[in-house]
Amino acid sequence: MFGGVELELEARLGRGRMTLADLAGMKQGAIVTLDTPLNGQVELIFNEATVARGEIVAVGDQLGLRITDVFAREE
Repeated sequence: MFGGVELELEARLGRGRMTLADLAGMKQGAIVTLDTPLNGQVELIFNEATVARGEIVAVGDQLGLRITDVFAREE
């Protein structure tokens, strides 16, 4: 019945930390270090909940996510 409804998903690559001064002084070309290793898992988020994890892959000239873990939803 609702199978055709499109949903917006978010892929969360990682998290980083910096001071307010560093953020205010950020310029084009700056690098922000994230807590995810190069071959680390990326979280797939729907409605603020992690629904799956996977690895970044190339899909033509875009990025994609190869799913490695799917999490059961809470009922």
